[in-house]
Amino acid sequence: MGQLGLAMRPDHSGILLRVQDGPAIVFQPTGGLEALLAMPAMELLGSLVSSDIATYISMPGKPGHTNVMLHLNPALAAPVQARDLVGVAKAIVSALEFGSRTPTDPL
Repeated sequence: MGQLGLAMRPDHSGILLRVQDGPAIVFQPTGGLEALLAMPAMELLGSLVSSDIATYISMPGKPGHTNVMLHLNPALAAPVQARDLVGVAKAIVSALEFGSRTPTDPL
């Protein structure tokens, strides 16, 4: 992950990055939607998706429930391949809207 610079530090980006088995990368926003739509985050998302690395967003569930894990690769593949930043942003917003409606299990 040599492309990570200061801009993707959690205190700068509002995003925690976790590496999981697979390999997979999980984006856990702490700075809201704006953090995921910032250029450094979208560039990293695009780089991971174009490299076929499984990429997820972890969203909190409602209080007392588990989180929602959104697999982004299927939604981002076409706009990333087309180098369409507006399409990438729309796909991220759509994924987050879907995640906010997704039922989660109680803890």
